[in-house]
Amino acid sequence: MADIITVVDALTKTQINREATAEEQAQIDLEKANFEANKVDIALDSLRNIRNQALLECDWTQLPNAPLTEAKKTEWETYRQSLRDITNGLNVYEDILEITLPTKPTE
Repeated sequence: MADIITVVDALTKTQINREATAEEQAQIDLEKANFEANKVDIALDSLRNIRNQALLECDWTQLPNAPLTEAKKTEWETYRQSLRDITNGLNVYEDILEITLPTKPTE
């Protein structure tokens, strides 16, 4: 049975739900197969992007002139190391989806 797809009528700009044609279904099936084959890599890339953004947002904490006590600087160093370690040993898609970022220290 073909998947139901949504297309937009160019004249009326309305959405229409219909069964996929054989060619469309072949493309859908190919994309699903590609996703299944690459879902761990895709999920890891997504997690790394989120992790990298979190690291960028707190880079300032590691500057020599950062307005932090030594104790706070150490908290931030620990947090940043936890972020860097977050992808270690991950190779199961469901495990990647369940990852939560470590708690950011208060400033």
